[in-house]
Amino acid sequence: MNEENPIPENGGLVLNDKVKSDLIQTAQSAKKMFVAFCISFVNLIFLSGYYFTKGEYFAAFPDDAQRMPNIMAAVSCFVAIAILIYPAIKLLQFSKATEKACQTDSTSEAEQGFARLLSFLRFNGVLCIVLCALPLLFVIIAGIAFGVEELVHRAVS
Repeated sequence: MNEENPIPENGGLVLNDKVKSDLIQTAQSAKKMFVAFCISFVNLIFLSGYYFTKGEYFAAFPDDAQRMPNIMAAVSCFVAIAILIYPAIKLLQFSKATEKACQTDSTSEAEQGFARLLSFLRFNGVLCIVLCALPLLFVIIAGIAFGVEELVHRAVS
């Protein structure tokens, strides 16, 4: 062992029974999270169906556009499903590979499992950054829009 790489070169990572037990519990929790993702997908599908078929009419809009907010909400539900399917699949793949690695002591399965977990965490990190940046982006766009409107209003007056 050296200071740069604390793992012995010849032995690799050795897992004792406690660590294997914890990894198996983590994999089982990941499966439960996958089930929660699937329940969310079903709820989003029902919600989009409600918006598309029975949603409220907006009388303030012209006759042709009264249903447009409902259609946009239904499409938004499907976009949410499309975005969240990737992390759900990666979580399930992590769970399966980790359980198999703990049962068979396979380092290649463990590598695949942790690579899937890394993909899941990276995706969620990027998604968090994007979702945190969206309000700021909307404020900037609204500021520009109001500024342009003010310029046009002054030019017309």
